Amino acid sequence: MALINKFWRQKFTSIDNIANETWSEANTYTNHWESPTKMLNLDSTTRKSIWEASKESLEQWTGVELSPTSLYGVRVYTEDAVLAPHVDRMPLVISAIINVAQDVDEAWPLEVYGHDGKAYNITMEPGEMIFYESHSVIHGRPFPLKGRYYAVSTC
Repeated sequence: MALINKFWRQKFTSIDNIANETWSEANTYTNHWESPTKMLNLDSTTRKSIWEASKESLEQWTGVELSPTSLYGVRVYTEDAVLAPHVDRMPLVISAIINVAQDVDEAWPLEVYGHDGKAYNITMEPGEMIFYESHSVIHGRPFPLKGRYYAVSTC
C-alpha cells in the first residue's frame, strides 16, 4: 500500500488533472459516455514493485503460483459512474482490487455473486484490498457513485 500511496500522492493534484481513460464505443463495462473514468498509468518499476508486494498474499490465498497479466495503474471513477456486473476475460482469473483513495458521500460497494449464487456487497475503505476469482465470480458496482471520485488499482 505504501508504494501505491506514494504514487498517488505524487501524481494526484486534482481530478481535473487526470486524463480521461479511452474506451471503445462498444464497451459497456462502465458508463464512460456519462461519467468518464480517468487513468493514472503506473511506470514499469512501480508496477513491478506492486506486483511483487501482492504476489505472496495472492499465491497464499489461491494455493498456486501466479504470474502477472494485468496491472495498469489507478483507475478513477467519477460521480454517477457505474461498473456493470461482469466476469473478466481470460487470462484474468485471480484478481485483487486496492482502494487507493476516495472522496464519496456514501459507500460505493463492490457487488459480487459468490459460487453459492448469492449477491454480496463489499464496502472498502482506502488501503483495503479484496481478492476474488475475477473470471468466475460476477462482480461490479451497479449503483451510481455518489461523490467526487473513487480510485482503485487492480492486479
